[in-house]
Amino acid sequence: MVQKEVSMNKSELLQGVREEYRRWEALLDQIGEARMDQPGAAADWSIKDIIAHLTGWRHRTVARLQAAQRGEGEPPSPWPAHLQADVDLDEINAWIYESNHGRSVREVLDESHHVFQQMFAAIEGLPDAVLSDPVRYLPWLEAESVKPSDFFAHFHEEHEFGYAGLVGTRSAAMRRSSASRSRSRCSLTSSSASARRPSKARVLLRRHHHARR
Repeated sequence: MVQKEVSMNKSELLQGVREEYRRWEALLDQIGEARMDQPGAAADWSIKDIIAHLTGWRHRTVARLQAAQRGEGEPPSPWPAHLQADVDLDEINAWIYESNHGRSVREVLDESHHVFQQMFAAIEGLPDAVLSDPVRYLPWLEAESVKPSDFFAHFHEEHEFGYAGLVGTRSAAMRRSSASRSRSRCSLTSSSASARRPSKARVLLRRHHHARR
């Protein structure tokens, strides 16, 4: 008989999520704002573009957590209503890119910080019943238990390698999971007409990862 995973309590979860955030902030400090607007971190995208990309999807995570607080179902997505994450992934990524590419590094960083604070508050406000039964209340996590890494998986699974190349380091966690992560990295949509079109299998993997964010 397979034993069901037990979720962390709220205090443990928040502590873990905040620790993930501290590591994220430390990584950004290592890169430095002066380099964040330079293209080439991922195809034509800069670090600023990737931060905005992650923030765009994190807006949806926050909205989902806030909806769970209120006992409501899936909330409206932050992108135009005609775009659906399970079929329009490239279009959504392009919309996030175009919406943020002209903004300054400081504006993008400030929004990222603000959305993280919203996420912490949303997690803190979740009823205990939600955390104890995520299959029922947080089905988009696709997990039997809630872990801090669930809220940073998009970055770890798809974008961490690009950051590591800039700072010239690879964490122990990255080394342990390098083989599996390299299979799941997404091919970012850019504004370039020459951007490589992903294979059908890669598209399906990207849809799976983004559906959880």
